[in-house]
Amino acid sequence: SGTYDSTKSSNSGYQVMFNESGYMYILRRNSQRFDLTKGRVVPAADCYHRATLNFDGVFAQYFYPKNGNGNWSVVWSEPENICVNIGGGLGSGACGYNSICTLDSDRRPRCACPKGYSLLDENDRYGSCKPDFELSCWGGGQGYNKELFDFHEVKNIDWPQSDYERFKNYNEVHCCFKKLPLSNGMTDSRITSKAFIKYKNKGDDPPSVPRPPDHEDKKKRKMMNATGSVLLGSSVFVNFAMVCAVVLGFFFIYKKKWIRNSPGDGTVETNLRCFSYKALEEATDNFKEEVGRGSFGIVYKGVIQTTRQVLLQLQSRNWIVFQDGEREFKNEVFVISQTHHKNLVRLLGFCDEGLNRLLVYEFLNNGTLASFLFGNLKPSWNLRTNIAFQIARGLLYLHEDCSSQIILYSYKRTEGYVAPEWFRNSTITAKVDVYSFGFLLLEIISCRKSFDIEMGEEYAILTDWAFDCYRNGKLDDLVEGDMEAIDK
Repeated sequence: SGTYDSTKSSNSGYQVMFNESGYMYILRRNSQRFDLTKGRVVPAADCYHRATLNFDGVFAQYFYPKNGNGNWSVVWSEPENICVNIGGGLGSGACGYNSICTLDSDRRPRCACPKGYSLLDENDRYGSCKPDFELSCWGGGQGYNKELFDFHEVKNIDWPQSDYERFKNYNEVHCCFKKLPLSNGMTDSRITSKAFIKYKNKGDDPPSVPRPPDHEDKKKRKMMNATGSVLLGSSVFVNFAMVCAVVLGFFFIYKKKWIRNSPGDGTVETNLRCFSYKALEEATDNFKEEVGRGSFGIVYKGVIQTTRQVLLQLQSRNWIVFQDGEREFKNEVFVISQTHHKNLVRLLGFCDEGLNRLLVYEFLNNGTLASFLFGNLKPSWNLRTNIAFQIARGLLYLHEDCSSQIILYSYKRTEGYVAPEWFRNSTITAKVDVYSFGFLLLEIISCRKSFDIEMGEEYAILTDWAFDCYRNGKLDDLVEGDMEAIDK
């Protein structure tokens, strides 16, 4: 308010005064006054006056005509616009996450969800918004089908705390991206930026076809943790095998090896078995049982040789068409076939027929790392630390002990797991895996997902909450109630 003076206590605020004329001011200890009411006030003889401190910290003065003709109107408020003056980089802002704040005529915030979003809790008008469709920015999901989605242009809007990367002097073609969840959303005439919000077109669901489709109907499914795909482990140590093995089918090779075969001939110089597409189609009963989706494709369960269960990763059509898929697929198969580690699930074979490219892995049936960490029963601290150590040793093997260095690209192609280098045209090194491993390590320690909106806005983003725990000297909160972990 301008009334606090650390060097002259006589100049500090002493009393808040609200006189009969409708003026509000702060009386200082030296009898000077600091005016809160700005400009002319409607006389108290004609109007009722009141001042309130709202739940969001906005202090406002209102007046109401004594003749009863009218509504409560704002004389002044502090701050003047809570939408743009809430300040601070933590939290969701005046409204919830993914919401847009607009100042109403009564100087109160009005929260609205963007097109294609709806309130997480319909009874909380200031709460967070959730997308009405499954988000996907990468190949293998619905996100790459342009016919299913459209963009809604909104002017004079910004989420200042949610920039994934910021560029100056760029046009709409090079617009910056925002990372979810969006926070501090606001719209105001003084904001010069505009946003393009992706939403799903109603009634444009992709068709269902018997062969593995390019765009499948939207399904409710669990996001597989640790690698961006699904692979199952038979023990605690084999859980790490799940983490690394299928990801090997999802990465780009940093130091690529050229395959000596001519492109498109469907063969790779390895000892792996080459399956026909028809054989794998029969093995999966026409790709009937989908067990997960990853960054570069879909994973199906099947049976070969009558009794042997396998996992098949179907490469994304988008990745095949736009990223020189033929050469990349052969390099991928070649390098995976050269890896030998006790915690890597074995690649049994592959299929390369035209645009049909699949990797065939052995199937282990002891559950996913996600279900292991986030189930009802929290695994012991010793088991979790063993998993973390095994993953770290596996990364060391891939980074330093393979004939060609292998960079996993990221465990999950989810915002937050992907290192910033991928968006800055920077040199990619093994450090990007270490960055991603840090997020996974937090999940292992806390047995919490990296983003869980059901935890409440203050705790929804695991990394933000972990930083708050560190800053406040309360790291034990990350393993709250886990006495085994605390005692260690």
